[in-house]
Amino acid sequence: MKSVLIISVICVISCWALPRENCDANNCKLPDCRCYGQEITLDLNKIPQMVLISSDDAITLENYKNWYDKLYFSRKNPNNCSISATFFVPHEYTNYEKVHALYAKGFEIAVNSITKNYSSEYWENATSDLLTQEFQGQKKILAKFAQVAETDIRGVRTPLLQINGDKTFTAIENSGLTYDNTWTTEKLNEWPYTLNFESKQDCLVGSCPKETHKGKWVIPVVDWRDATDLPCATVQGCINKPNDNENDIFNWFVSNFDRTYKKNKIPFNMIINSGLFAQKNLVAAYIKFLDYLKTLKDVYIVNHWQAIQWIQNPKEIGNKDLFPCIAAKPHNEKTARVCTLAKDDEMRYMTVYNQVCPAKYPWLNNPEGK
Repeated sequence: MKSVLIISVICVISCWALPRENCDANNCKLPDCRCYGQEITLDLNKIPQMVLISSDDAITLENYKNWYDKLYFSRKNPNNCSISATFFVPHEYTNYEKVHALYAKGFEIAVNSITKNYSSEYWENATSDLLTQEFQGQKKILAKFAQVAETDIRGVRTPLLQINGDKTFTAIENSGLTYDNTWTTEKLNEWPYTLNFESKQDCLVGSCPKETHKGKWVIPVVDWRDATDLPCATVQGCINKPNDNENDIFNWFVSNFDRTYKKNKIPFNMIINSGLFAQKNLVAAYIKFLDYLKTLKDVYIVNHWQAIQWIQNPKEIGNKDLFPCIAAKPHNEKTARVCTLAKDDEMRYMTVYNQVCPAKYPWLNNPEGK
């Protein structure tokens, strides 16, 4: 009887632990497993430098017309395919017709949350069930009201870049998502990897996972350095930016880019949120930087899922199948409908695409607004 109890206790302690063997090429094989810290085997001059532009703001009519169109829609990669980016979409104040318009143009649509709660304690203390409601619920909202195919909604970024250990990845599993882009790092050797085995990524914000989550990818958010060499994860989040001068800010962009471009070409992270658009010189420097990237024939601006696909099957520069063009999808803005819905004591104006208005404002526990 004692031996049974001892075995049971051991199982409670170990059955949920990460595999104890080291991750290597024999027990972890692509496309669904990749070891933490594993390098790309191609020569550096054959590796494309991937630039991952993303946003986790609400997609509004104003930002779409005034900024996304101006910044991104006419730009091409060296293979003459349109660039792409990833939009981690929160629910509040999002225009779902414009979400579909981005999706139709070949941009990746991913999940942020329903509430986009601005309290770090909310995300720090959230249960896996609450996180599932946030992630899976927003996935359902995007599928229904923006007509984005659920199979194309693969990624998540938690608000405030607040990861909540294994609860976050359990919610990712529950929600049928594939990758996380929340987990920050100061290391400059962080290629995307899976959580089939133990991760040694540094844990800077929140708590980090200790269990196995097979086949779930981590795209690390590699920190920038501000003008005083302090780490910061987003362009807006860098407290000590250079002087409010276009050339100084442009040079700062380039210096952060060169930290990866001239070292090992890990994906270069650029989180660009709408606060940037209110600063004239910052916008001008950003446009100048995008123009500069276009002069570099080994630089490709791609979305996060394209980056994972490349990691799964690396193709060298010059390969005809390197980042193929994303086929455009049909879009008809005339099918947009503005819905007036009550949320507590407030009114919300929610624009849906090719759908009737929901009976209630979509929210936790009722993402389809039934």
